[in-house]
Amino acid sequence: MEPQRSIITLFDRYVGKPALVIGGGPSARIDLPVLDEAGFKPEVVFSANEHGLYQGHFKVDYIVNVDKIHCARREPMEPYLRKFGLPLINTHSWADYRLVNWPWGVNSGLTAIAVAAALSAAPVVVVGIDFHGVGHNYFYKEDGRAAAEHRRASLTGQHRQHCEDLSRKLKACPIRPVGGGLVEFFPKWTPDEKFGVPEPIPYRVNALAKEIHTYEVLDARFALKTSDRPAVGTRLQLMAGEARPGLDKGWLRRVNSAG
Repeated sequence: MEPQRSIITLFDRYVGKPALVIGGGPSARIDLPVLDEAGFKPEVVFSANEHGLYQGHFKVDYIVNVDKIHCARREPMEPYLRKFGLPLINTHSWADYRLVNWPWGVNSGLTAIAVAAALSAAPVVVVGIDFHGVGHNYFYKEDGRAAAEHRRASLTGQHRQHCEDLSRKLKACPIRPVGGGLVEFFPKWTPDEKFGVPEPIPYRVNALAKEIHTYEVLDARFALKTSDRPAVGTRLQLMAGEARPGLDKGWLRRVNSAG
């Protein structure tokens, strides 16, 4: 495995370029062909967990995940996701591109949208974020046929709060859902809308302004905010604030500057 890198190493790669985020919700069964038929050409494709790997319209570039344990299978996410052979983006010690000092972590779908926004992609087109519950009506399963009705998902108060919070914090980024529950919070995607380079969101500005370095774990008692306890010898990309508790206790040592 290659050494861990921070998300800022991707910051210059997709600025002003179209991105696609694919979730597992049933609306993706209808919305993916819509994008395909319209000739939409994303420069980068993010899959929320493994869901985007079960469609054949667009090649996935990265997997974004939040959980350490698979919600349905109750098994560790790292070995489960590694079998798909794509770079993993998350806040954990086993990320290929670590989300340093990351302010979002509600679920993998909304996190994938925020990642695309942090990279200043434009637009960020979204399919399959339906808030339908774990294991229910995934677009690639037989019960996903419910997508034919293309009904808007029933959003709980918590879901609504998360979406409103995301739309407020990412207002500088052109997020465009094709369908599903997010159309209530963001303008719906249309093939003729044109986009320029968006204003950077605060996370991107702050991440570039702060130093990120590589740290080696010296003591197994060191834990990330996610309660992830990396093994001794693990090298992590951390901001100074994330590393300070471990440095003060002698559980970390700085190795070198990081990209």
